[in-house]
Amino acid sequence: MNTEQHDVQAIEQRAAAIDAAANTLRRCAPLIAARATGAPMFERKLKPEGSRPLLCRVVWPGIVQVIDLEDGKLLASSTPGNPRELAPDFVPGRTLK
Repeated sequence: MNTEQHDVQAIEQRAAAIDAAANTLRRCAPLIAARATGAPMFERKLKPEGSRPLLCRVVWPGIVQVIDLEDGKLLASSTPGNPRELAPDFVPGRTLK
């Protein structure tokens, strides 16, 4: 096999692997969504230096929420799947209860 054939084969194998990964996500995402209970998928208490204690959590579908543990107010909420982007409908100071 010459170098050009090897390169073509490597590109085809990579494309097949990417297609398989995308297909896996397409199959699994609906299963996860069907079982999402509203409970956090991940949650951690943090105490940044010079700040009040915070609760950082991830809820379905990949939304990061930051909550002030002292008063329960939502300090930030991300767009789904983008933890660094503030949700456009975010309302400062509301509580989740």
